[in-house]
Amino acid sequence: MSFTDVLLALLIIGANALVIYLIIFLKKLNKTVGHLQNDVHELITTTLPVIKNLDETSKKLNSVIETVENQVNDISENIDNVKDKFSFLTTKKEKKKNYDGPLSELVNFFSAFFRGFTSYLDKNK
Repeated sequence: MSFTDVLLALLIIGANALVIYLIIFLKKLNKTVGHLQNDVHELITTTLPVIKNLDETSKKLNSVIETVENQVNDISENIDNVKDKFSFLTTKKEKKKNYDGPLSELVNFFSAFFRGFTSYLDKNK
């Protein structure tokens, strides 16, 4: 046997070992991909009901929000109607305040005048 025959035999043995290693590696990789596929399938089957439930909950929440908005609008309209019905009271009060201003100043002036006059008389007695 020559040197090239020995190297050729070693090369064939190395190639066989490499092929066996690749076969084992591919089997492990295939098994890992299978587990990954099962995990993804399990994840999908558990998350789909959650997503459906979340969708139903969001629809119900939107319905509740819409109902609350309608009720708030109704209450606001009722408050505006009550304000309009009783607006005549505020206008009378405003008119009364306008007449009250000069009258109250006059009363304050005379009361101050009489207090001053009485204190003057008390002082001179």
